[in-house]
Amino acid sequence: MVVALAGFLFKLMHWPGANIMLICGLATVGITAAIRLGSEEGVTSKISAIAAFLLAVGVLFKMLHWQYGQEILLVALALGFIVLVIYTVKRDSNQ
Repeated sequence: MVVALAGFLFKLMHWPGANIMLICGLATVGITAAIRLGSEEGVTSKISAIAAFLLAVGVLFKMLHWQYGQEILLVALALGFIVLVIYTVKRDSNQ
């Protein structure tokens, strides 16, 4: 996470090495979130793992001005919304 934040700062200041820091930092954040959330049981945890990974990849693509960054972010946010709806419905049915 620190490397990703340093990469954001370097990108903002137009310093050299920003792209490498962003790639390493956001790839690590995305993979860690996917592994941590994907190891839990249930469909919502699997979908949230995919959404977290796609969110990190989408931010990386948008920051580096690569193609399909907006589409990846849109899919990640849609999956996050689906997880939120499923979680809310499950929580309301348990009460």
